Amino acid sequence: MSSEPLVTIIMATYNGETFIEEQLQSIIEQDCGNKELLIADDNSDDNTYSILARYAREYEWIHPRQNKKRLGLIGNFEALLERAQGDYISFCDQDDIWEREKLSKSVKRLEEEDNRQALLFHSDLIVVDKSLETIALSFFKMRSYTFKKQQQVDAMLGRCGVMGNTMMINQKLKSLVLPFPDDLKVHDYWIALINELYGKRLTSYEPLVRYRLHQTNTSNTLESIRGQGNSRIYIPRDKIKLPYLNINREKNLKTLLLRYHLDEKEKRVILDFIDYLEFKKSRLYLVILIFRYDFLRDNLLYRFKTALKILWKKR
Repeated sequence: MSSEPLVTIIMATYNGETFIEEQLQSIIEQDCGNKELLIADDNSDDNTYSILARYAREYEWIHPRQNKKRLGLIGNFEALLERAQGDYISFCDQDDIWEREKLSKSVKRLEEEDNRQALLFHSDLIVVDKSLETIALSFFKMRSYTFKKQQQVDAMLGRCGVMGNTMMINQKLKSLVLPFPDDLKVHDYWIALINELYGKRLTSYEPLVRYRLHQTNTSNTLESIRGQGNSRIYIPRDKIKLPYLNINREKNLKTLLLRYHLDEKEKRVILDFIDYLEFKKSRLYLVILIFRYDFLRDNLLYRFKTALKILWKKR
């Protein structure tokens, strides 16, 4: 029996036949020996499941199954997380490439901490295209993300920056984040936020994942990652888009306020962010909020541009 902690890797798949073998191979080649891979395929229309079944016949620690009905990405990850029994749980996308030491370096860092508390490890990424040609050597730098060692609830409410495909968490954090709120759009956002409130975040600036951007990405496109979707000088008032609006975060945060015990300072920052998301209070008040808190990227010009959008946007 291995003395190493068991790492349960969870992977939600759907129509991933194009890239999934490269991802599987990078997991097989990890230098972490005590691992298992739980895969839930959401009734793919292509050959994804047959590829998974072929790998499972060769590697006894790979465990694929097909869902009886489609759960969607968030529901699929939630069901996988409920099943994960390892000491540590690592989230995995179907189309990236892991660096060989990703798991071992994540485990090593987590093992240095007290596992009675909630823990989350995450890292930087190298951004690549569908052919693995490098787009950016650092996702963090590309997105102007920085992470303080101390608690940053306001940053996690807004810009977050914790990418699920780099996350490893412990069982304590798992117990805190389940069940996911109804209508959750991004599971890594919820997990990172709950950890910021109740646990300890461990950030590595070493890229441990090659993050592949392509036409069928579920979460991001190259334009959205670079933030180039709204680059015109003049934008009609009814077409202005503000960061984080209309993606259900206010509903999720209201669930959080009802479900968890928070101190008054934490409640205040969450309520202020909800005010921003609902866009109902005075524009000047909303502008003050984005300069008072770290909801937005650490880029003063970006904040000024957002302030101008707030003042101009049509209700």
